[in-house]
Amino acid sequence: MAHINQYVRGLIDVLHRSTGEWLKQESIWDEVCSRAPANVDPQLTLLQVGAKRLGDAIRGRVGGRYSLRTNFWWAVTRYLCHADFDSPEAREAIVKALDQIDVIATNSAKEINLVRETCDKEHQDVVLVGGCDYSPNHWIVTQGEAGLGRGFIPENSAVGLAAQMGILSYVKAKLSYNPELLNPGASRISLLENAALGFEYQSLCKAVSRHAMNPPFGVERVETVKYPLMQGADPRIADKGEENTVQSEVQRVLERMMERLLDHPGGGEEKKKKTKCLREVSQLFSGSHQSQFTSSEAVELLKPQTRRMIMTIGQRKDERDE
Repeated sequence: MAHINQYVRGLIDVLHRSTGEWLKQESIWDEVCSRAPANVDPQLTLLQVGAKRLGDAIRGRVGGRYSLRTNFWWAVTRYLCHADFDSPEAREAIVKALDQIDVIATNSAKEINLVRETCDKEHQDVVLVGGCDYSPNHWIVTQGEAGLGRGFIPENSAVGLAAQMGILSYVKAKLSYNPELLNPGASRISLLENAALGFEYQSLCKAVSRHAMNPPFGVERVETVKYPLMQGADPRIADKGEENTVQSEVQRVLERMMERLLDHPGGGEEKKKKTKCLREVSQLFSGSHQSQFTSSEAVELLKPQTRRMIMTIGQRKDERDE
């Protein structure tokens, strides 16, 4: 190091292995902070940058190590993970950035011919669409088993993906504009189902962003489950024969989130807030407290299509463990 420093006449004092290591220097970090706007939001800034770079990121991964679909979803979720916070001040900017991501993802999915890989011969003529309206042709359906052309293709939407990833700001904004997004349907992955079971249960992509495969277990993630329920989402399913299976799976997800929270050291008041929020959602599903739902309604969760997805959960976990 001394030799390098002498060679460049003092221009290099230390070589760092990463930008993060360089930024940890107190003098460097103080200088960065002194030049940043007073109201800068790092997460929002990264989200906005991602919205502008998404198209190039998707094209840059075409032909990479993984499948076309996995590379596409890796790029999308890499930037969406920066939107998993709810800030009234930033809500408008978050919604604008996610709408932009939706448009770019739609165009990119068409450009790279994502349907070619994700649909069978019977669905080769599908033209992928975007937007907040539910559609069986939405690019989001390529994330799961139905995207491989295996039988019936359910409807989903950009709001559904936001619910999967705990992006509460987007869910709130779009529901205030169109409350009908809460309505379940026989051919639809409902907003409540997307929120309750999350990205990792809807997706078959094995190599997507770690942030997407392990959704945040903080207040936003849990509030995204709670919010549709409190807005009147119907938790019932038509086929009561599967209600216990669905109920136990949702409770298992909530219990796992609680365990991760309690195992995390420290936290103080924030940890208490998250724990309380998790328990409230669990009670909403179990009917163990007095709410707008009766106990029987609370366990009749989501919709008939859920049982098909629940039946594949064990198989998917086995695939990821291989």
